[in-house]
Amino acid sequence: GSFSLPLNFKFGSIKMRYVNMVLFMLMFFLPGFLVGYLRTHFSDQVIQTFIVEMAKIPDWLQVSAMAALLLAMLLISLALSLRIYANKEF
Repeated sequence: GSFSLPLNFKFGSIKMRYVNMVLFMLMFFLPGFLVGYLRTHFSDQVIQTFIVEMAKIPDWLQVSAMAALLLAMLLISLALSLRIYANKEF
């Protein structure tokens, strides 16, 4: 939503149908692509070490960091959407 709202204000809802379809498909295909990319470019030992190090981080810190990241994305999206909408000529 934070990606499509500013783009919707910028390009209009008719053009955004295609972009929304691509974003929707990316939600399903991007994780599989990333796993394949990581397996071909990094060894299993590196990936396993990363997972072990991530598991050592306390859960509350992981949740707080993710919440802060998502809140920042939403605020940037809101500011960008407001700027685009204010400059739009009707």
